[in-house]
Amino acid sequence: MKKIILIGPVSSGKSTLCRALNNINGGTSAKKTQSIEILGSVIDTPGEYLGNRMLYRALAVTALQADFVLLLQDCTHGISLYPALFSDMFPAKTVLGVVSKIDAAADEKQIHDARQKLLEAGAVKVFNVSALSGEGVEDLRKYVSGN
Repeated sequence: MKKIILIGPVSSGKSTLCRALNNINGGTSAKKTQSIEILGSVIDTPGEYLGNRMLYRALAVTALQADFVLLLQDCTHGISLYPALFSDMFPAKTVLGVVSKIDAAADEKQIHDARQKLLEAGAVKVFNVSALSGEGVEDLRKYVSGN
């Protein structure tokens, strides 16, 4: 798998997806990411970095190490922290969207709305994923591996 960076708000499922992409069964207990962490070829970032525009530079600099930038949007959370065309902050990087927690969606509209938010942020392709059930994880893994 090529190097990827996960960006998203607090509790959007970044660390859980990081473990799933690395085939690590970590259970369902979430842990708070306190700083930028690297696990295999996945860079996991704290959600606070997206929530504070002063920390956007840290995301941009860290993304230089990655081949893909993955923006996560929890489909059960109706608000997006991504400004329109947020992806422009990562020139020469492929920016993908990940609708996370699809297993917890109340209906298809939640997934559709989250997908639209990621497209507005500039994602060129969006994956629907449940890191807990594994749905969509293999498709994402294959895409970022170039297979």
